[in-house]
Amino acid sequence: MSLRPIPVLRGRNVELVPPTAEDDQAVADMRSHPETRRYLPFLPTTFTPDEARQMRENKDADARYLDFRIHYITPSGPVFAGTCGLLHINPENSSAEAGIIVCPEFHRTGLGTESLLLVLNYSFTTLKFHRISFETAHHNVQMRGWLENALGIGLEYRLREAWKSGSGWIDSVGYSILDREWSDLKEKLENRLRRPQLPSGPSVSAAGSI
Repeated sequence: MSLRPIPVLRGRNVELVPPTAEDDQAVADMRSHPETRRYLPFLPTTFTPDEARQMRENKDADARYLDFRIHYITPSGPVFAGTCGLLHINPENSSAEAGIIVCPEFHRTGLGTESLLLVLNYSFTTLKFHRISFETAHHNVQMRGWLENALGIGLEYRLREAWKSGSGWIDSVGYSILDREWSDLKEKLENRLRRPQLPSGPSVSAAGSI
């Protein structure tokens, strides 16, 4: 299993590219945006480009992370649209957790769905993972709806008061996909992306370190 160098994953509307300094300002703005923090309330109210740089460098040096930047492809060039990737990578158990944060201006455009399709397909097809999990806030109805309705996967667990935020403790919930399930789930996501209008996708997941 080789996780470096980080590849470029290309879809119809997005490219997932390795993190670079050019996106540090956009990452900082996204992570501290009030709409992002509505779903991920443990994120800080302020986040600087220098902090984004430090986070990028730390994760690049940590084999437990595989981090991508989401670039929306336009006729005039790529536009930063969010971050996604894998965390808590466990080679021994062939497992990882998937995470995504999409910029508020790209919520409900389908870019989140397309990005996660690319990450999941790379995880199961190229990296040969056995299990990919998702963890999100109990109140994150958009992400939970995407997992339960778009993918049709059931709730696996609920952890009471698992995350500490500025307003107190919040519950988290977890879901998972196994390699033997991926073929059918991939077809579901591809069918959604074939619709004339881009379908609604997840706003953010609770993998706040992505």
